[in-house]
Amino acid sequence: MQVRTIEADELVGWVEAFHVPFLETGPAVDEAEFRRSRIDFDRTWGAFEGERIVGTLRSFDTQLTVPGGGMLAADAVTNVAVHPTHRRRGVMSGLIQNALARAAERQETFSILIAAEYAIYGRFGYGPATEHVSYTLDTHRARFLKSAEGNVEIVSAAVAREEAPRIFEQFRRQQPGAIGRHEYRWDTGLGLQEWPGQQRWKGFCGLYRDPTGTPRGFVQYHADSHWDHRVPRNKIMVDELLSLTPAAYIGLWRFLSELDLVATVSAEDRPVDEPLHWQLADARALRQEWRADFLWVRVLDVVTALESRRYSTRDRAVIEVVDPLGHASGRFALEGGPDGSTCRATSESADVSMGVGALSAAYLGGPSLVIMHQAGVIDEHRPGAVARLNAQLTTHPAPWCNTWF
Repeated sequence: MQVRTIEADELVGWVEAFHVPFLETGPAVDEAEFRRSRIDFDRTWGAFEGERIVGTLRSFDTQLTVPGGGMLAADAVTNVAVHPTHRRRGVMSGLIQNALARAAERQETFSILIAAEYAIYGRFGYGPATEHVSYTLDTHRARFLKSAEGNVEIVSAAVAREEAPRIFEQFRRQQPGAIGRHEYRWDTGLGLQEWPGQQRWKGFCGLYRDPTGTPRGFVQYHADSHWDHRVPRNKIMVDELLSLTPAAYIGLWRFLSELDLVATVSAEDRPVDEPLHWQLADARALRQEWRADFLWVRVLDVVTALESRRYSTRDRAVIEVVDPLGHASGRFALEGGPDGSTCRATSESADVSMGVGALSAAYLGGPSLVIMHQAGVIDEHRPGAVARLNAQLTTHPAPWCNTWF
C-alpha cells in the first residue's frame, strides 16, 4: 500500500474511489472535470494498491476564526474514504497521518474536519469543538416582543451573489469557529452553477437593509409545499441566515415567520446559543429538534494556538499536552486575558494535563473542561486549576461553524 498525493491524470479514478464508500453514483468524469481547477493536487491524497486507488483524502487551506477575532491557518480535511474491500487495513491511518505531517510542515496551526462518523477521528487527536442545532418555529404561535427598523427585500440569486459574501466576511471575522469559503461555493450554493451529480439549488434570497439602505443580513431559503384539505401547511427550510446586527437578526426571523401560507420554519445548522426564543412572546413556539457535533479541530501548533486567542479572565496555567503523533506534545505555560496572551514551552510542573483531542475540543471555548474533568478526560494537579482554566477559555458567542465542506 502506497500513500501519496495524486497526479492530475489520476483524478477520475480518485473521484470514483470516494464515490463507492459514500454510496454515490454520479458521473465521476464530469465531477472530476468540475473539481480539476478547484482542488490543490498537493493536498489531494490517495492510497494505492498497485495502480488502483482504495482510499482518498483531500484538504484545502482556510482560516479558522478564534476567540478575540484572530484568524489562524487551518488545513480543512474532507473526502476521507476507504474502499469497502480495504477496511481495517490501516488505509485511513496512513492518509490522515500523512496529511497531518504535511500540514505541520506548512506551519498550519490546525487541522479541521466534519466527521461523518463520531468514533473515527479522536484517535488522531481531533476533538469536537463546535455543535450545531436544528430548530422548528411554529409561525401561528410566533409573536415577537420587539420590532426591527429596516426592511427585508427579496433579491435574485445574482444580487445575493454580490452581497452575501460581503456580509459573510464581516460575520466570520467576529464568530469563533467560522472558516473562510472559496468563491465557487457561493456559485453552487446559490444555484448559479450546477455541481455535477447534484440537484441545482432553487429557492429564494432576502437581504435585510438597515434604515440607511446598507445590507446587514442575508437569508436563503426554499419551500416544502404541503396542503391539507385546502389548508396550507407549507414549510420553509432555511438554508442560511446571517446577521451583523440584532436588528437584522430580528428582521430576518420576523420576515420568515410572517410569510403567507407557511405553517413552520425549519432551520438546521444553527448555533447552540440562538437567541430567538428570548425574542418570542411564547418561547414554546420554537422547538429544538436535535443537537450534534459539527466542526472537529486538531491543534498542531500549541504555542501559536494558545497565544493567538483572547480569554474571558486573566489567569496563568501550565498545561501538559499528550500527543501520540508528536505534533503537539509538551508542557506549556499560558498567561492570558481579554487584552492578550503569551504562551511558551516550559519545564514547570503541570497544573492540568490532557490529550491533544481534549485541548482541541475545548480550544474554541465550547465544551466545558469541568465536565471533561468529571468524565476523567482531563487530570488536575493543582486544586481548582481546571475550573480556572475553563473560566479563561469560555467565550461568547459560543463557537459555531456554518460552512459544510
